[in-house]
Amino acid sequence: MLEARWIPGTTAVLTITTAHTLTRRESPDAPAVELDREVFGPLSLDARGTAVAYTRGDPPMLSLVRLDLRTGVATAMAPGLVPAWCPALSPDGSEVVLVASPEGHPALFR
Repeated sequence: MLEARWIPGTTAVLTITTAHTLTRRESPDAPAVELDREVFGPLSLDARGTAVAYTRGDPPMLSLVRLDLRTGVATAMAPGLVPAWCPALSPDGSEVVLVASPEGHPALFR
């Protein structure tokens, strides 16, 4: 495993495997369910445990993704902000900030 995070308010855990697969386990000992591929951390979860943000792609050209943990739908966000890294979801999951370098120098984007 490359990363593991508890989902707030649950016994479930999200992990990024060494193959860069995002998985969910209903408990640390439960079987893994694949959610997405080509995933890179860090993972950022909202305070309610309903969404997770991360980056996905072929390094260094990583893009921002937000996955709804209730529906399992992953949505690519801000396709012009590549490469991107270190996304951080707001506590309510409605906003994300990240570092990106679309013009060759890192900057903070909201």
